[in-house]
Amino acid sequence: LRERDRRRIEFLKDLNADLEAEIEQRTMQLIESESKFRQLVEKATEIIYNVDLNGLITYVNHVGIVQYGYSEEDIIGKPFTVFIPEPYKSECFKHYMEFMLSGKSSDYYETPVITKFGSQTWFGQNTNRVVDNDGTIYFSVFARDIDKRRRAEEALGQAKLEIEKSEIKYRSIIENMQLGLMEVDLD
Repeated sequence: LRERDRRRIEFLKDLNADLEAEIEQRTMQLIESESKFRQLVEKATEIIYNVDLNGLITYVNHVGIVQYGYSEEDIIGKPFTVFIPEPYKSECFKHYMEFMLSGKSSDYYETPVITKFGSQTWFGQNTNRVVDNDGTIYFSVFARDIDKRRRAEEALGQAKLEIEKSEIKYRSIIENMQLGLMEVDLD
């Protein structure tokens, strides 16, 4: 009986050693995978940040820190709406509350953001709902600077408005002239 117990104990020791080796190997693989993921996120050209269900920023990559001009301490733990200019803040908050309550997995929204230097820059944000292994829900945001496009759209809109005003002005002049008007082609 003792010999059998010794063999069982040896078997269990070997099994335990194998399990510990496998755990160590998987831990190393996980650390390596997380390191590669962090490198990818930190070298991304887009701003990447995470927001919890309370609207607090829990992570921001290096690009976000550089783009906004704030330090990591200025951003982490702050509500995302702190960085939205006042005229847009309530609309932005409402949009994201509707998204959060909708249960949709992704969303796109454009809003200006206030940099540390006081300027406003427009960002297009792709937001994804993420569910962690423990069931915790948070939102991962990929933001891109769209300021040049937005300014070009505004300039185009202003130019269209000016053309419409000019059209109305000259149409009114022509309609109120006491002269005849005839249009002819080159022939």
